Amino acid sequence: NVADDIPFFTIDEMPCASLNETIDEFIDTAKEEKRRPVLVVIDTAFWFGGGLDLNNGKDVGVIMAQARKIRKELVCSVLLIHHIGKREELGMTGSRHLFGAVEFVIEVKRHPGSLYVSARMQKQKDAEKRKAAWNFAGHKVGDSLVFSPVSSAEFAEATEERHVADRKNIAAALRKLGA
Repeated sequence: NVADDIPFFTIDEMPCASLNETIDEFIDTAKEEKRRPVLVVIDTAFWFGGGLDLNNGKDVGVIMAQARKIRKELVCSVLLIHHIGKREELGMTGSRHLFGAVEFVIEVKRHPGSLYVSARMQKQKDAEKRKAAWNFAGHKVGDSLVFSPVSSAEFAEATEERHVADRKNIAAALRKLGA
């Protein structure tokens, strides 16, 4: 229900990296409909793999080859969303070949109990890795969340763990009530 003519498109069926014809159909449809994407977001690597084994380096190679094919044919960037495992310290699930095959990795984490997220550069090929995180505040818009950047100081203030009766919590509650 967005009034503006925003060039944002979604598809119902995820192309499958293991089925070349679905990738070709996706590319052909985009070209036929004269879509000129700047960014194609694949959500997620697991679903895009369509049964391929993310723990197998050879299967990861197929997934990456299909993502590169989309990038080349549509002359755009491709963002492949992937998950970390249950043990965060181990990083992404699946084969380390996936980490090695991509040009950059950004880890996005939600601060527990809030709508604030931080994004940290884990890898950046051929460039110095950014040390500082990007921080965002989430805002509910309909059934979705929209994120706006916030400063490190604002993020720290908003995500600081405080006792419920902390001065800052009480002051914020009083301000909200107009006291």
